[in-house]
Amino acid sequence: MRKSEFLYELRRALSGLPQSDVEERISFYSEMIDDRMEEGLSEEEVVAGIGSPHDVAEQIKADFALIDGNRVPKDIKIDCQTVVKGDAKSFSIAAASILAKVSRDRSCLELDAKYPEYGFAKHKGYGTKLH
Repeated sequence: MRKSEFLYELRRALSGLPQSDVEERISFYSEMIDDRMEEGLSEEEVVAGIGSPHDVAEQIKADFALIDGNRVPKDIKIDCQTVVKGDAKSFSIAAASILAKVSRDRSCLELDAKYPEYGFAKHKGYGTKLH
């Protein structure tokens, strides 16, 4: 694969991230390819050594958080983007939301068994009056 093909496919794989982040990553890989070619490697060798655009994009996205809502947590240490009503717009946010609710419900049941006087079992599920 040639540099131009790699960068094109990487750009496509990064769609959905903020444009400034995409441009920063494309610039980084473009310069890296150029630098390695100056060291004597062929364009195809350099690109093959990087990996597939899909794999590179997955690694980049793993370092990027989507936040449901409109506020970035103060202690977040990675690049992120807020998404208002994110659970309706992003499969990742929707899945994380489900996992969080299941985890919370399990915690409520465990706490209820330990401290029944607080009624934690009544707090599981979607919004409750006691919640």
